[in-house]
Amino acid sequence: MAPAARPSVEIHGLAKRYLLFGRRRDRALALLGRTGGLHTVTALEGIDLEVRPGEAVGVVGENGSGKSTLLRLVAGISTPDAGTIRVAQPVAPILELGLGFHPEFTGRENALLYGSLLGIPEDAMAERLDDVLAFAELGEFVDRPLRTYSSGMAARLAFAVATNVDPRVLVVDEALAVGDGAFQKKCVDRMVRFKEEGRTVLFCSHAMYLVTSFCERAVWLHQGRIRSQGSSQAVVEAYETYLMQREKRQLAPGSEAPWTQATAGGRRGRLTAVRVLALDGTPAETVGPGDGFEVALAVQSLDRLSAFHAAVAIDAQDGRCIFAATTHFDGVARVTRRALAIVYLLEDTALFGGVKIVLHQAELMARRGHRVTVVSKGDRPAWFPLRTEFRRVPSFDPEHIPSADVTVATFWTTIAAAASVRSGQGVHYCQGFEAGFRHNLAEHGAILDAYRLAIPCFALAPHLATLVRERFARPARVVPPALAPYWRPAWRRRPARLPRVLIANPFEIEWKGVATGLDAVEALRARGAPCRLVRVSQWPLSEAERAVLAPEEFHHHLAPREVAVLMRLADLMLAPSWEAEGFGLPVLEAMASGLPVVASDISAFRWFAGDAAELVPFDRPDCFAAAAQDVLADASRWRSLRRAGLKAVHGFSETRIAGIAEDALYWVAEGRWRSEP
Repeated sequence: MAPAARPSVEIHGLAKRYLLFGRRRDRALALLGRTGGLHTVTALEGIDLEVRPGEAVGVVGENGSGKSTLLRLVAGISTPDAGTIRVAQPVAPILELGLGFHPEFTGRENALLYGSLLGIPEDAMAERLDDVLAFAELGEFVDRPLRTYSSGMAARLAFAVATNVDPRVLVVDEALAVGDGAFQKKCVDRMVRFKEEGRTVLFCSHAMYLVTSFCERAVWLHQGRIRSQGSSQAVVEAYETYLMQREKRQLAPGSEAPWTQATAGGRRGRLTAVRVLALDGTPAETVGPGDGFEVALAVQSLDRLSAFHAAVAIDAQDGRCIFAATTHFDGVARVTRRALAIVYLLEDTALFGGVKIVLHQAELMARRGHRVTVVSKGDRPAWFPLRTEFRRVPSFDPEHIPSADVTVATFWTTIAAAASVRSGQGVHYCQGFEAGFRHNLAEHGAILDAYRLAIPCFALAPHLATLVRERFARPARVVPPALAPYWRPAWRRRPARLPRVLIANPFEIEWKGVATGLDAVEALRARGAPCRLVRVSQWPLSEAERAVLAPEEFHHHLAPREVAVLMRLADLMLAPSWEAEGFGLPVLEAMASGLPVVASDISAFRWFAGDAAELVPFDRPDCFAAAAQDVLADASRWRSLRRAGLKAVHGFSETRIAGIAEDALYWVAEGRWRSEP
């Protein structure tokens, strides 16, 4: 028996890491070989792979999983930091568009240049030039500069050159993604011929049907490591199952990464279930030739104002559509949702974060066409531009609450009223577990009785949703607060020489931890770091607070827009709330204003702030002071926290949060809370 051919690609223990440079000076030192203390990111680790002549191997994985890095190493463009790699030569890579091309050279000149880079003598390349240009189909553009080419034309030229230089290994990284259907078929036909001639193809693509139809084997990369390898069909099925499970986790109510709301020009609905049924209504696992079947879709609108049609299509493995049906062609009315009547119950309308969150959500729902009424024992709030209907009532007795599809209780004292509405369904919007505070011990029994009422729950943060589910056995969904557009940063490069340190919330509310923040400012100054203390509160400055530390500036009862201006002028926020904190809206608003934050390491802040803030023990003023000093003394760290904060708040835009809130309200109104978590 003849010995097996030696692999064209042999990889063992391959690893690739990249240095991260925080300053230009770090990059210069790295060039001199001084890399101690620099952070690295691992792109690949522990990669073992062999590919034999005549074999095509697909490389699949999410963006950032290391696919392009692996192909660059095989192509010889990068060098590994560990392990060994042997590749039969010559190798023809088709990686980033334009790689190896000069934008000012013509297509003809670039073909000769690319060939020379692959080691093909100029006279030999000139002989093949007619075949290259004929395959590329550039027409009159062949003698025009590459910068005038479309991405598809550049891809055709790159593929034509790479496959006309007789490589033993062809490396293709998403080169077919920019081509039309005819070009893709032409390329696949040529790659098939390559395999038949005993050459090797490494093929990276997000088009799974191409991977399964062209490649015998596949490798799935996940976070720089091989998650699975084997037959292309088995690997692709495992990868697609992972993607679907990840999507389900993202769509799961109360998850830490709620689904993304559709934007203009994007998705307007989502499929919540798809079932293939036999004609007798039973599930059909397979459908044979001549068998009839039905496709049952459960479709949910993500935007009540956008009606849409649904369609079902069946494609062959090569991408050809062999069957399609739509509700439009069948004369079925477009899918949409009816507007809801929504009532929000507010115990009071004083200027507090919890009240602002509710009023903002009421406004967002009204903008989406719902009929919204805010009902409160307090006066119409002058500090918030409320445009919805407002009713002041003496009590929350049923006769004072208007009929609605959904009635939202926003404090523990309103839960019983929402649970006993005469029409529609009540829901409790938990913004903090009131029985977790110490100042109201006499009320804890009544609070727990209210929480035991069997109505669904919205929660500002996942830890609150978990508490309601596990302790009171009630279904709960996470509905975070939205950020108004006026929470935006000012352009700044570094903190001021005398930094303005801001502490928000009333001193008198114990769990807000303002006393800890004041002690931290004193400790910061004792460390030789002077600062200007700026306080923001809903209440005037008290003598008790003044006795601890008198601020240089004290602002109280500011409208939200005025607070946004104040935050843009500050250099650092201290947020020393206790674990009882429900959300901590000022921290989110500070991050949206480009204000770096040192905050307590508590559940609420870990969820939305995470690495975007410095988190320290809630009861340690010395830790707050040390972290504040480090941030204020290092302009690079200060800017890094600004950027991280601005990135973290993207998920709290009005559009996205309005979609989450609206979906949760329909979950309640349609009764799905009884069966869906």
